[in-house]
Amino acid sequence: MDENPSEHYKYYWHAKTEKGGRIIKCSMGLSFLYMPFFLMAHGYAIIFDYNTNGFSSPYRFFLLMSSLFYYAIGLIYLRKFLKNYFKDKIIAFTLLSIALGTNIIFYTAVRSCMSHAYTFSLFALFLYFSYKWHKNPSIKSTIIIGLLAGLISLVRPTNLLIIIVFALWNVQSFTDFTHRIVWFVKKYPLIILMIISFLLVWIPQLLYWKTISGDWFFYSYQDEGFFFTSPAIIKGLFGFRNGWLLYTPIMIFALVGLFFLRKKLSIFRVPIIGFTILNIYIILSWWCWWYNGYGNRAFIESYSVLSIPLAAFYTRISQKRWLSVLIAGIVLILISLNIFQTYQRKKGIMSSDSMTK
Repeated sequence: MDENPSEHYKYYWHAKTEKGGRIIKCSMGLSFLYMPFFLMAHGYAIIFDYNTNGFSSPYRFFLLMSSLFYYAIGLIYLRKFLKNYFKDKIIAFTLLSIALGTNIIFYTAVRSCMSHAYTFSLFALFLYFSYKWHKNPSIKSTIIIGLLAGLISLVRPTNLLIIIVFALWNVQSFTDFTHRIVWFVKKYPLIILMIISFLLVWIPQLLYWKTISGDWFFYSYQDEGFFFTSPAIIKGLFGFRNGWLLYTPIMIFALVGLFFLRKKLSIFRVPIIGFTILNIYIILSWWCWWYNGYGNRAFIESYSVLSIPLAAFYTRISQKRWLSVLIAGIVLILISLNIFQTYQRKKGIMSSDSMTK
């Protein structure tokens, strides 16, 4: 890449405005996350006399490190969150299942600069601070949640669905729902502060759109969109063309675990089931429901949320030794399969979007 600077324009995924200008297609959430590592790479490139065009080897190395860094942060904070509800052994097995048994490993080690490892981390942080906020709604946690929600949506706008988990936290009935609305109204100063924090993150994006296109809002995906009346649910979940559960079958345990959100975990039943249903529907309503890559990558960020029912599933089966041994064996097989298929995808043995069997 260093030797062909004229080719760099290909790496800017842009759309054209009505005035003929070029506007970067993706919103700038990842840019904020890249920035500390870009600056370190830039300083390194200057000091050691590398090309400072943003594409030389120091930039590539530091961006790879950024993916690993945020992924590690995600696992750390997900563990801190899960410790409030599960035993250490269950948490360890849950994190192992996600880290090695799902397609997140591909998007951390191979396609590392795509958004998924980053948003997985943001979701984990959002869960952790949502827990803290509902336990003790402070100004600090309010600002953090607003900033996180803004950044999550700025990386991928549809991921704003995570707000469902926050808004319906501990809602188990219609009466709880009405009480929650009243409670939010009483906490309106904090809610306003949260909204302001959210909007602050979006200001640079709005200014960019306004500067380039002349409009405060610009739909950069243009002819691409959703088909909400005909979502590809079956093909998107089980099809050979990157079907989520076909290539990441370990998450079937998480979906089964939705039925085990009982007792102290019942506070998550409504928000997580609601989030999961809407998430599946929206993801698989996109025109490119197979999401070119390995497995259906659009589900990766939700693994933070689904870690709760996954841990609930492991907790339930741990009550019977023979069943826990059986499931542990199946999990190890699925982890091995995932690592093998990750290798196949990396080597091009598996197609990124055209598998038929």
